[in-house]
Amino acid sequence: MADTHEVEFFFEPQEGGGYRVYAPDLPGLHTQGDTLEEATDNARQALALYIEGLREEGRSLHTGVVRRKLPVPAIEHALRGDHAARRAAQRLRELAGDCEIEDVSGDLRAGDRDA
Repeated sequence: MADTHEVEFFFEPQEGGGYRVYAPDLPGLHTQGDTLEEATDNARQALALYIEGLREEGRSLHTGVVRRKLPVPAIEHALRGDHAARRAAQRLRELAGDCEIEDVSGDLRAGDRDA
């Protein structure tokens, strides 16, 4: 049985319409499409060309990229935690300034909303 390998693609909607497509694990592999179907077809073609180029150069598809998922810290929860977590949360608030931040409860908060 053949070993199958899948490559994850990201389809990012664009403001003017269409999709920007890229594969984070394969540097330089980018394409686009006006519809999701077109973008998917273009991604398949781009992947085939990318693999062909790797083979011609004698290179491996495995790039050594390591992917890990990390939880997003909840600012309010961190404020109730230990001192280091409170300092980190306070620093995040300082960096956010007047930007709106959506916390894990879905509430919008602003650094200087009352100002």
